[in-house]
Amino acid sequence: MRTISVGLLGLGNVGSGVVKLLADNAEAIKLRLGGSAVAIRRIAVREADKPRLVDVPPALITTDVAAVLGDPEIEIVVELIGGEEPARSYVLEAIARGKHIVTANKALLAAHGDELFA
Repeated sequence: MRTISVGLLGLGNVGSGVVKLLADNAEAIKLRLGGSAVAIRRIAVREADKPRLVDVPPALITTDVAAVLGDPEIEIVVELIGGEEPARSYVLEAIARGKHIVTANKALLAAHGDELFA
């Protein structure tokens, strides 16, 4: 069985929802992926000690975005911080490192979509 490692940038309302959806739907996701599991490997946040809407192992939490972007095992980076910067810089770095990106950041895509897709 293959495990697809994911790194999150942000753990606010949307990030918490992503964590919950991945956990609640782990078996269905695994079936759709032909037996591969999706696992959150790291989560970068601004404040490590802030109360969270979901319980995650403290070892997953870091305030160092480079720990997510530079982790060679992380294949997918999910950008959940919003706004244009530093989201743009983080997404560009992740792309440069060969990682797949997931974002719903409309401001980022509207202002920098051409650059990101290039």
